[in-house]
Amino acid sequence: MKSSALHLPRLALPMLVVLLQAMPTWAATPVPESSSRSLGGIIEVMEDPSHDLTLEQARRSDTWRAHAETVFNKGYGRSAWWLRWSLDNPTGTKLDRILSIDYPLLRDLRLYTRTDGESDWQQRRLGAALPFAERPLDSRYFAVPLSWEPGETRHFYLRVHSDSSLQVPLTISDPTRFNRRNATENILHGIYLGSLLAIGAYNLLLFIAIRDRNYLYYVGVVFSIAMLIATINGYTFRYLWPEATNWNKQAIIVFFGLAVWCAAYFTRRFLRLWKYSRWMSNLAAIIGMCGLGMVALSGIISYYNAIMTLLVITFFAIIYAVFVAIYVWYRGQQAAIYYLLAWSFLLIGFLILVLSNGGFLPSNGLTRSAPMVGSFMEVLLLSFALAQRINIERQLRFAAQQEILDASKRHNRELELRVQERTAELENANHRLNEMSITDRLTGLKNRRYLEEALCREISRANRNELPLSVVMIDLDHFKSLNDTYGHQGGDICLEHVGHILSNSIRDPDIAARYGGEEFALVLTEADSRGALKVLHRVRQALEKTRIVHEGEELVFTLSSGVASRLPDTPLTKDEMIRQADQALYRAKRQGRNQVCVYHSALDGHTDLSAPT
Repeated sequence: MKSSALHLPRLALPMLVVLLQAMPTWAATPVPESSSRSLGGIIEVMEDPSHDLTLEQARRSDTWRAHAETVFNKGYGRSAWWLRWSLDNPTGTKLDRILSIDYPLLRDLRLYTRTDGESDWQQRRLGAALPFAERPLDSRYFAVPLSWEPGETRHFYLRVHSDSSLQVPLTISDPTRFNRRNATENILHGIYLGSLLAIGAYNLLLFIAIRDRNYLYYVGVVFSIAMLIATINGYTFRYLWPEATNWNKQAIIVFFGLAVWCAAYFTRRFLRLWKYSRWMSNLAAIIGMCGLGMVALSGIISYYNAIMTLLVITFFAIIYAVFVAIYVWYRGQQAAIYYLLAWSFLLIGFLILVLSNGGFLPSNGLTRSAPMVGSFMEVLLLSFALAQRINIERQLRFAAQQEILDASKRHNRELELRVQERTAELENANHRLNEMSITDRLTGLKNRRYLEEALCREISRANRNELPLSVVMIDLDHFKSLNDTYGHQGGDICLEHVGHILSNSIRDPDIAARYGGEEFALVLTEADSRGALKVLHRVRQALEKTRIVHEGEELVFTLSSGVASRLPDTPLTKDEMIRQADQALYRAKRQGRNQVCVYHSALDGHTDLSAPT
């Protein structure tokens, strides 16, 4: 007995070491309650030059270091990188959040996550190397929905590797803020791309009318830049080729090279360089052919080598364009001043992009929008330069110019019609986006955001008209066991079925919504607790009559419900009604589930819950 006691410390020490190794060594950060937060300043990072580290090897590594910048940005490089952080929920309520990696060009992302109560790490693969349909959320960013139970801590490891610029803007947002930010960005990008396409279409019509190849090259510049920016920001992959992962990477080289080619030949022809210097003219042609050559090689050489080569060519081309513009302006060409200003804006935007992608400048909204602002100003000023050239030629050939001006008026009217059509399309798109933002995709019911807004309106209406109003909270009993037994697909089938039953069991003025997870909510207008019980009786009957079969097995489950009613003489707020319905729901679960509880207050003011017979 004494010998066994002496061996206990020897056995306990290795076990303690193993437990300490399994525990995270970095502090957890609270999940933001109602806002969006960048995670760049709370993460730790580690370089993996060999690309061979597994999760366990990365966790045990002693080369982790803190990262203080808002956005993790390593520019163009060959190494893979690991990031890790922890987030906890210090509140007493469940928090649903969206983790977003806001750089659409990252090729390979592997996210590992687990809570303190879980033994295994859950892996999710993301990145532009996967088809768009495999993303957890319909977003141009890499967004993952997550949830925290009260007091729960969740740990994260993220492995990142990409042959593009390696920048990882990590944000954690509540779903409403995330959807609102996405909608705003989509509108702004839509205005930008729509403006470029409108300008390009207008100048294409001018080319058709006057057959001046300056306009054709200019249209090539405009359309190439528009497609390049749309591809960099993930819109073409989302809407045009969501399955073509390899082409999505190659498209950046193709549109980049086409933009260089068209811009070089536009410069050569617009400034009429052959009149001033033959070597200037030939050098512009060589730069253009280099851009076209990169288009031809885009499917052969690696993306890293192609993009680095194009960046060097483009930097040299912009410097050259500024130099020749100054030279020909000095030689008396008035339109060159617009050309000089245009390329100066593009040079500034390009430099900010290169410095940001190279890791020399922080990656934020300003640096990410600099290429769009610079390219838009370039396109706009080049349009002015073309207009100025038209005015100069009009002084020399007044008669021919009059016909061009008449055509320009017609084209302006057509452009106005196109802008109106585009505006109408944007309004329709905004309406669709709004519907998507208030609708739960799985069940087709309204979501929590819409329910809370509608409940506020209905409470105001009930107060004005002295009408009853009821709120019902419904929860699927033992939903976690159902998920564990039949998988998430089986759980989703049950949620869809409950949503269908609820939508068919209420009147038109009433509202059915998915409140979160396996929890649903009803807002029953002009209905007291008896009316709510009738509705729930119809729901229970519909559930009992329906047979749900998944993979040859019948899925059987029950519902627990809580009812809170507002009578004309007892006005309540939105939060009070939801809280009372929640308390009634929890009482129903404590009493054995598969039942309905109604919340009511006793005459002495103390809260009481009772189950109807």
